[in-house]
Amino acid sequence: FSSAVDLTNLQMKYDAPDSAIVLASKAEADMILAEIAVRNEDFVTANSIVNAYRTERDTLPLDPIDLADVDALQASFEVPLPPSATSDLHVRLAAIARERARVLWLTGVRQGVLRRFLARDGLDLYPVTGVGTDVCYPVPDQETNNNPSLDRSSM
Repeated sequence: FSSAVDLTNLQMKYDAPDSAIVLASKAEADMILAEIAVRNEDFVTANSIVNAYRTERDTLPLDPIDLADVDALQASFEVPLPPSATSDLHVRLAAIARERARVLWLTGVRQGVLRRFLARDGLDLYPVTGVGTDVCYPVPDQETNNNPSLDRSSM
C-alpha cells in the first residue's frame, strides 16, 4: 500500500462544510416500499427494488438475495439471526434491515429502524455486545443526579 489512505473507506457524501444535507432520498423511499412489499408478501416487487441497488453497487454476484426463499436468505446472513427471528416475516424483515443499512449508510436512520422492528415486530436486530440490553444511550449520571423531574423508575 502506498499510504494509509489506501486502507480506509473515505466518506465522500458530505465532503465540504457547506454540503447540502439530504433529508429524504429516493433510496430511502425505495427501501420503505421494499419493506411494505415484504409485509404484503409481494416478494417480486421487494426483490426488484433490493436487487436494483445491489446491482448498482456490484454486490449482487457476491451475495444474492431472494426474499422468496427464506432458507437461502437465512443462510446468506453474515452473522446468525437473533433468537427473536421466529418467523419467515422476521427473516425477511432482517434482510430488509440489512439492505437498508447498506443502501442508507451515513444517513442516521438505522437506530430508528432497529427500534421500530423491535417495538412493532418483536425482532431484535441490535448487535450483541455483551455490555447490556440497552437500546439507547444511558442517561448521564449528572442528569439523573441534578434533574428532580426525571423519573428514575422508568430507567
